[in-house]
Order: sequence, then C-alpha cells, then structure tokens
Amino acid sequence: LDFRLSVKEEQLQYAAQRALSLVVRLTLANPELVAGGSTEAVLSAFVGGNTALTDLSLELVAPEGWTVERVAGEGETETPEATATDVDAASLAYNETLSATFRVTAPEDAEPYNPYRRHIGPLGANGLVYGLVSFSVADTEVTVEADSDSLVAVLPDLAI
Repeated sequence: LDFRLSVKEEQLQYAAQRALSLVVRLTLANPELVAGGSTEAVLSAFVGGNTALTDLSLELVAPEGWTVERVAGEGETETPEATATDVDAASLAYNETLSATFRVTAPEDAEPYNPYRRHIGPLGANGLVYGLVSFSVADTEVTVEADSDSLVAVLPDLAI
C-alpha cells in the first residue's frame, strides 16, 4: 500500500507541474566529485502558465553528512540570508523565474559511486542530490522534486 501511495504522489507532482506549465531544473557544475570535493548547483523554477504561484521556496537536498550552503551565483547579489539552504519568494507569475545557487560538498568519507544502484524511476532520475520546489496555488500546498541533469558520482581520488 505504501508503494502505491508513493507512486501516486509522484504522479500528482508530475500532473501539477504539467497543469501549471512549471519547469524545474537542477544543474550541477561538476557531477563527478572526489571525497571532500565540492560543486555548485543551480536550482530554478520557471512558470509558463497563467496561474501564479505563491509562497515559493527552493531547497537543495543532499545525503546525510554532506554540506549544502547557499552562495551568490552569476547575476545574483549577496544578501544576509544567502547562507540559508533555501530561497523564498512571495510569488512567481507567468514567464518569471526564480533561481538559487548552492555549494554542495561531499564528506571525506563519502561512499564511492555504485553504478549498479537503480537510479531511474518512471518519472525521472533519483539522484543523491535533488531540489525541492514548494509553493501554494489556490490555497493548496505543493512540493515538486527537481532531479539534477546528471547523477552525482563520488569517484576514487585516482583511477586507471
């Protein structure tokens, strides 16, 4: 029963995105890391539909032990709340985009990438690092996952 409910939740997230013409994107500067390595990730949400989103929040999620910090990306200005791991906006209307840049650091004892782990779900990849875009529409709270454009892999320090 839990499995069926989780699949239905994924399908509802997908339907909400399509109905609102919401495009969420997570782009990593370098998806291949070594233990202790860092990369920058840009999470964005674009509204292509006529329905405005309110109480918008962008958050980056990483495995336990990894660090995520908000940084000022290209075209962004440093603000006092720039150290937070999520970004908020009052609303996002037609043809508007909200973006945030984060620095993700793998711990020194991070497990190496396992190419045999199942990474692809029916509606997208299920990577180690992903974004959450939360918003309200018509007094209903919705959270949509944003998978990265490529899977994050912790590689050995050197390989042959």
